[in-house]
Amino acid sequence: DKAKTLPENRESRFAELKLSFGTPAFAPSAQRIPTQVIDEKRQRLQKMRAMASADLSLLGNTAKTFYYQAKFMEDFTDDYEQAVPLSLYYPCYSLMSYDQLRTYFTWRTAVRAGEVTGTSLSYAFLYIYELFHNIGADGPEDGLAKLMSFWQAYRVYDEAIDKYLLEWVKDYHIYYPLARSFHDF
Repeated sequence: DKAKTLPENRESRFAELKLSFGTPAFAPSAQRIPTQVIDEKRQRLQKMRAMASADLSLLGNTAKTFYYQAKFMEDFTDDYEQAVPLSLYYPCYSLMSYDQLRTYFTWRTAVRAGEVTGTSLSYAFLYIYELFHNIGADGPEDGLAKLMSFWQAYRVYDEAIDKYLLEWVKDYHIYYPLARSFHDF
């Protein structure tokens, strides 16, 4: 008596049963459910999310997880048609839904093309966190230039960003060896 194993083909592992009430008893017949087509963007986002659990050195280290996920998504662009809000005090990819990730990367694609628009402050912070890690920048000098440019453009939509960036720009100068000192800056 060997145990019956399911074939490797995932399509044959699931069946849809259609039952009607008020009809005589019958044995329902299984019907195939078509395999869901996963597009490239969804696959990329799934791989990025999986990084947090696949690498044991990242478990419990949200800063390190964020950095590796951000590097993985550095050149990712999107053109999602929806705009789903995000409200997280400490935004990170791991806490975002699929729609929020698509919204963020679509917004970031526009920002990188010079089109800064209003959005949830949490998305703006996420972009700033990327710049702090020089994600999407060619080194600290370029990162600082992009950070300052973004700050000036985004504050039109939400001045709350000022109280954070005033301190964070100082931190950026302390962390990175820049040509000009913060005092000169």
